[in-house]
Amino acid sequence: MASTNALLALETFRGKGIRFIDKTQAMRLFGLESANTAYKFLQRLEKRGVIKRVTVGIYVLASDNVEDFEVANAAVSPSYVSLESALSYYGVLSQFPYEITSITTKRSRKFTFGKEFEYTHINKELYWGFVKNNKFVIATAEKALLDMLYLATKGLRKLDIDELDISSLDKDLLRRYCQKFNIAAITKILEGKKVI
Repeated sequence: MASTNALLALETFRGKGIRFIDKTQAMRLFGLESANTAYKFLQRLEKRGVIKRVTVGIYVLASDNVEDFEVANAAVSPSYVSLESALSYYGVLSQFPYEITSITTKRSRKFTFGKEFEYTHINKELYWGFVKNNKFVIATAEKALLDMLYLATKGLRKLDIDELDISSLDKDLLRRYCQKFNIAAITKILEGKKVI
């Protein structure tokens, strides 16, 4: 690919405010007629250093510094940052985990892009309780705790509530979320620990 085409692509991305791109966007932006052509186009841009591959089919502008939580949202959609990552972000969990953990309605998966990114499947009826925070979507602290408890009751996560700093949690919101979650085992744990 000629460097002028690479520069044109970069200018187009910047002009449209695009930081992450996939084949569908490439087809639309550059009038490409097939997914295969778009894939080859993106491969050439990657070789020229214009974009970097995040995961299968998702690229980021190579010159952009993107936050891990932005990457997490862009790589799998729909998803929101939750579990250990969200609890650490809010100061409920004292240590920051190496993995960036998210919830999705799609299948569970992992990939590496500088760090490990982990996505855990949750049923659509439990996919709520998140907010847009600057450039990324993240669970509220209360919902992140419920997501952790939900997975712990299924044996998919380990959680010791006594190790958490729950002083900043909104107890009324947590109680309402518990009612909406409607899972007796979670309510029993939180009531037993006098969290709600």
